[in-house]
Amino acid sequence: MSDRISRRTLLLGSSAALFAGSAPQPISAKSPSERLRLGFIGVGNQGFSNLILCQGEEVAALCDVDDRYLTEAKSRFPNAANYRDFREMFATAELDGVVISSPDHTHALASLLAIEHGLHVYCEKPLSNNYADCQTMAAAAAKSQVVTQFGVQHHAKRGYRRLRQILQSGELGKIAAIHVWSTAPFWPQGVSRPTGEFPIPEWLDWDLWISGSPMRPYAPGYHPMQWRGHWDFGSGALGDNGCHLLDPIVSGLPLTAPTAISVETSGDGSSESPPSWSVVKYLVACEDAAPIPITWYDGGQKPSAEVVGVAHVPDDGILIIAEQAKVYAGKFGGMPQIVPGTATDGFQLSPLAMEDPNNHHQEWLAAIRSGGTTTCPFSYGAKLTSLCLLGNVAVRLNGNVTWNEAAKQFDDSPEANALLTTSQREGWEFPRES
Repeated sequence: MSDRISRRTLLLGSSAALFAGSAPQPISAKSPSERLRLGFIGVGNQGFSNLILCQGEEVAALCDVDDRYLTEAKSRFPNAANYRDFREMFATAELDGVVISSPDHTHALASLLAIEHGLHVYCEKPLSNNYADCQTMAAAAAKSQVVTQFGVQHHAKRGYRRLRQILQSGELGKIAAIHVWSTAPFWPQGVSRPTGEFPIPEWLDWDLWISGSPMRPYAPGYHPMQWRGHWDFGSGALGDNGCHLLDPIVSGLPLTAPTAISVETSGDGSSESPPSWSVVKYLVACEDAAPIPITWYDGGQKPSAEVVGVAHVPDDGILIIAEQAKVYAGKFGGMPQIVPGTATDGFQLSPLAMEDPNNHHQEWLAAIRSGGTTTCPFSYGAKLTSLCLLGNVAVRLNGNVTWNEAAKQFDDSPEANALLTTSQREGWEFPRES
């Protein structure tokens, strides 16, 4: 077999064999009093927030390609080892787990190397910026004995937990449609690839920032944050905020996979960048009910006031249109409520019991100590991210597609199937099969 694993091969069925025969030894649970040795990949912005939320453990290693972020983190945790290249960190640092908060295009390789080294993994959303990577990551995690957590931190908030309870209870009756919308993107989209010659800032290692993606010249407009508006590095508004806003829907209903996806866009998207706005209409299969229409809106698009049932539609939200009532929840953990005037006679949401307050990061750390599981392992992260990424394929083609879940491919669309996977440039290949 070739030294390099083909992502297409993994996608079509061999991913379960990743690390076969070389799986890490069983990982002993940690005592409650023993601090975990953690490494952090990406320590600026959301990465710094994740670092602070895990600072009760031993911050053993810090890794970032931007010296400004690394210097700030070092000032807070002077005893941690410092790295620019996460491959070097995995090769030399003694760790129990790793928190990955670098750009989307680096998630797969960093996670797979962590799993290969027997490390527990917390990885920010989306799980990756392409479908094949998500399947590979989930298969590798399932084969290993590590504890994984997908970084959709709002999953633990009371509002999202309440909405999941409502959906799981079935009290709303038949669900006719779901609408989910976001003001994102908060970064430029519908943009061209930057041109011109620009010096690489002395504080940035551009080669390491590019990681396994195709090399291109440095230019302002990628780092920080704006990379989300470039397909090589990010996942657009749907891949980014969709993982949050679709989370209570995917975790609350027995959805399987989309069957049909259609789109409307601003028309300024390209092979380089997502469009300024999009409306993505899914028909999603459900285990015990008819397929459910789910519509995603971004870039300022949203359902009409007539659809929602209010005079002014909020900028972001989740709307469930069901047999008994319309239920609305605000973004990022907002508490669900019946849209006034939309409930059937006498219908009220039952006072379902709420669990104790929870914390997404602490859940992961507790599971490492107990040898237990999390509510968002990579298997769930792959399912949620894949829904977004399959929608992105339709967005990139600005057309309609039909997904065949059994075959793990689009029907009659080689162009769409080609967008399910990418390849790593030399030196950044995925871990090899044994």
